[in-house]
Amino acid sequence: GLLAVGLLVSILTLNAKEEARVARRREAQTASLYFFTKSLAEASRASKLHQILDAIARHVPETFQRAIVVLLPDAVGLTVRFRSAELDFDERERMAAAWAFENGQEAGGGTAEFSSSKIRYRPLKTWQGVVGVIGILVNNSKDMFARDQQQLLDTFLNQAALAITRADLAEKAARAELLQETDRLQKALLNSISHNLRTPITSVVGALNTVLEDGALLDAATQRHLLETAQGEATKLNRLVQNLLDMSRLEGGAIHVKKELCDVHDVIGAALEQLGEPTRKHPISITVAPGLPLVSMDQVLIVQVLVNLVDNALKYSPVDAAIEIEAGLNGGQLEIRVADRGKGIQEHDLERVFEKFFRGASPGAPRGAGLGLSICKGFVNAHGGRIGAKRRS
Repeated sequence: GLLAVGLLVSILTLNAKEEARVARRREAQTASLYFFTKSLAEASRASKLHQILDAIARHVPETFQRAIVVLLPDAVGLTVRFRSAELDFDERERMAAAWAFENGQEAGGGTAEFSSSKIRYRPLKTWQGVVGVIGILVNNSKDMFARDQQQLLDTFLNQAALAITRADLAEKAARAELLQETDRLQKALLNSISHNLRTPITSVVGALNTVLEDGALLDAATQRHLLETAQGEATKLNRLVQNLLDMSRLEGGAIHVKKELCDVHDVIGAALEQLGEPTRKHPISITVAPGLPLVSMDQVLIVQVLVNLVDNALKYSPVDAAIEIEAGLNGGQLEIRVADRGKGIQEHDLERVFEKFFRGASPGAPRGAGLGLSICKGFVNAHGGRIGAKRRS
């Protein structure tokens, strides 16, 4: 009886120990899966594929104590996105991984395909198909996972495949949104350009036709007025084309700053000379700090910045309100201010005035392409400077 009781107690003790060991193992596996899923969820919220790959590279080798390689498709084919340092990956291994990806089946060690490989390749599958391949070091056909570990690995790989798919969908959605935004901007540009080209061209053609066809009936003053009108509209047209060319250069990275020592008086004078007649009909106050030294800049680009700023001020200012141009040193840097007495910019629009195609919603404001201030920002940034807008107090 004592022997039977002893055997029964021993068996029950062994069973309890085994159940405790299994419970601890399951607890460890559950914790590993939890932390892996948490890392993937954080990466998925940010829609960052590299964070998802970091999570896979950190948790899978740590949980299963195996070296791994992760391959994802791109424009040139299947590309290694992560590989454990101790893992050898040659051309034959790449062929095995490619076979697993193309056929959606396991390949490599322990399988019928590429069985001599020490890496077992498993396709990462979702409802969209195979999104990648993960290779796990197995060494030989007997070096396989236990059943519970195999189930855990399946769960890991399913979660990884879903996270990669979500990141890919987020990237495609972002690209689609970018294409839509680009299309919207192109339409806005075409609509704006068509209007801004048509108006001055119509004025120029109308004035010239009048002079040519009815010149004998017009006095000298009327003819001169018509020619001045044509000249003014042609100047506006030239400025619009220049802005379009400048924007193309900025977006194409073709802006090369050629700095040389320049006199600020000459820069301001050149800008006003380019603007021509409008500056002579409008009061403009110029204040340059005495003793201002020569400044290293690309005169052509900075003149264009001033032309756009002053032209913008002329458009939005009353005819009798002075435009003020001030130049001086601030913290060892040249600071030029162009101030006007127009209606001003809404506070919530101040941060957006330098955006391409953005135009304020002021009623009765003159039409334009919305490129001038954006070009100013590009040219100033190319000099390593800063540009901003604020309301006058």
